[in-house]
Amino acid sequence: MRESLNQKIKFIALNVTSMNKDLAEKAIDIKGKKYVLVSDRILYFNEVYPNGSIKTDFISDPERVIIKVTVTPDNDKPERFFTGHSQAVWGDSYINKTSALENAETSAVGRGLAMMGIGVIDSVASVDEIHKAESTLEENKSRTGQDFTPSTKPIDQPQAQNHLTIKNPNDPASQKQIEMIHSLAKQKGKKLTPQERISIAQYTKGEASKKINVLLKLKSPTLPDLQGEAKKVFPIKEEIDEVEIVDPNEPPF
Repeated sequence: MRESLNQKIKFIALNVTSMNKDLAEKAIDIKGKKYVLVSDRILYFNEVYPNGSIKTDFISDPERVIIKVTVTPDNDKPERFFTGHSQAVWGDSYINKTSALENAETSAVGRGLAMMGIGVIDSVASVDEIHKAESTLEENKSRTGQDFTPSTKPIDQPQAQNHLTIKNPNDPASQKQIEMIHSLAKQKGKKLTPQERISIAQYTKGEASKKINVLLKLKSPTLPDLQGEAKKVFPIKEEIDEVEIVDPNEPPF
């Protein structure tokens, strides 16, 4: 029996090490995009980087738990490492009432490994994070009766003439969206706190789009045409699925 178990373990190890780094063989399709489980990223890391390490640091305040993970591929070269962060609000959902710490840790580890390029196909986000986001939206909708899902009304509808449709608004924000938020905040003189930076890194496309709109509306005496400049740096026609320009009279989120 022990020999049979060892053979199974050896087979799994060979199977993992023979996979591509993006773990496409393990990918799960969610709304047309492919994501990988955090557990599959961990298994791949432990098999391919036996001299590596995954270290988590716990940060907390009265409202939330924040986890920082540091992934080192080779402990003999500690200067090369990758980091990831995740947060969870104590008790904001059914799972976070009892497992906020574990929930945040799983997401942080997944993001840290993704920064190494492990299990990244269409997004840095993992299957676990997508399911967590969807579960939170459904729970909030059930509790309040309000639909928190970002609007995806087609551009040809009369009430959406001033909108650009966001494709897959619940998907994690793109790198360009994150960079644009940081750039606009800096140009507008808005200093982001470490907690805000962590929160922005976990935005969905819809949330990032709304944040960009809010920043674009802020007054800037040195950059009066900031919206035009933003379009030059991040062409709207190329990012129609990520940047939404809304009616200026619409209240910020």
